[in-house]
Amino acid sequence: PNKSMTTRTLAHNTVLIDESDQRSTDRGGDVEFFESSPHVKVMRASSNAYEQAKTYRRTSAIIDHGEGRNYVIDFFDVEGGKTRDYVFHGPNNKFTADTSPAADLHLYDFKNIRELTTAKIEWALDDKTTFTAWSLPQPGEQSFIADGWGQRDPYNADFGATLPYIVRRAGSDGPAQFVSIFESQPAAQPF
Repeated sequence: PNKSMTTRTLAHNTVLIDESDQRSTDRGGDVEFFESSPHVKVMRASSNAYEQAKTYRRTSAIIDHGEGRNYVIDFFDVEGGKTRDYVFHGPNNKFTADTSPAADLHLYDFKNIRELTTAKIEWALDDKTTFTAWSLPQPGEQSFIADGWGQRDPYNADFGATLPYIVRRAGSDGPAQFVSIFESQPAAQPF
């Protein structure tokens, strides 16, 4: 019953251009490279997801230090459009971040928007595990945390659930590159 929520671009940890969904036809896509070694796995892909985008390309790498010590580095390059929003959502509502009240801002259908003033957010997955996201902001980037659609149960037991959505916004002045690092680690042993 909530297919419209799951099929929209906003739900998929990616970049939105001009606050709109990706086009659903004629967007193509290329895997530009895929490399794998015992400690690094990396790939780059691009597409014509937005007509107004000159560049829409993502490079992600998994860095494995062994013994469960690994993280993901995500580079998202985009050019075109008036606004470019790198959006990802947290796994739950148990997170810590430095925030302050945002100005009168209305993004998408979010509510309870707070301006993000830190580049690190930590979620407690359980009493033993933490998930951390680092954002490496580019000049002029704005970041916000908002409550967004977060239903996960296929039988609608959590109908109306929300998750924190992190919105990193870059304006239209030339190309933008969103760089992020994601890591899950034992709570008592941050890496």
